[in-house]
Amino acid sequence: PDNVRNTRWGAVDRILGQNDFDEGDKQQEWEDEDAGWHKTPITLDIPFHKRMKVRGTQRRLVGHVYHRSIVSVIREKLANAHDNRRFHYEPFSLSWSPKPGGGEYGVYGESYTSPAFIKAHQKLQESPPEPGCNLPRCVVGLMIWSDSTHLTSFGSAKLWPSYIYFSNESKYDRCKPSSNLANHIAYFETDYASERVGGKGPNKAFMAHCNREMYHAQWKIILDDEFLDAYEHGIVIKCLDGLCRRFYPRILTYSADYPEK
Repeated sequence: PDNVRNTRWGAVDRILGQNDFDEGDKQQEWEDEDAGWHKTPITLDIPFHKRMKVRGTQRRLVGHVYHRSIVSVIREKLANAHDNRRFHYEPFSLSWSPKPGGGEYGVYGESYTSPAFIKAHQKLQESPPEPGCNLPRCVVGLMIWSDSTHLTSFGSAKLWPSYIYFSNESKYDRCKPSSNLANHIAYFETDYASERVGGKGPNKAFMAHCNREMYHAQWKIILDDEFLDAYEHGIVIKCLDGLCRRFYPRILTYSADYPEK
């Protein structure tokens, strides 16, 4: 038809396939502090051979990591009226006896009844409180996950998201996608070295070193001073039951695959 004969279909394909994040001058929602996402540059100390023009160790920009504040995620969780109903502020032990007066057997099924959670809670209660503070102290159990996610059925486009579950919530709720209990905290930058070497790359030991340094640098950004202060001194939050409590984040599990080792 005449109305489409002279259409530049190549340009149409590029427009339809364009990602909003390709527009460099437009501030994106996930980079907006109001939306909770930040874009932070990643820098590494790169060693250069003594025969190169630039010698020694130089700090270089190697990419950017998109991330959220873990402390802000904790605050959002404890302010969520729907999730708060099943959020356990304190752990407890669970046991079973086959008959009255018989021996008891420990039952392990939930994170908040696990020895690790109970030990973290006891250690917190036995530690000195903050000066002048007599608020109840609670452990916020963090369960961190990360894995590569392919975006297409064909090709190599992928993301490497990281997200948090709270071990204060039941596994039966966490495993339901409809519960929406996963909290995205980061999208990792990957393959820095392999994208730059070209051709026949270095050995596996070198690539493993580059991947390790890359991930450590990004976790250093995510586990920022705000998180470290909360880890040591806690976060005072007024809960939905009207009581103020001091919450201490503790990383109880980190599930990841090989490249993050």
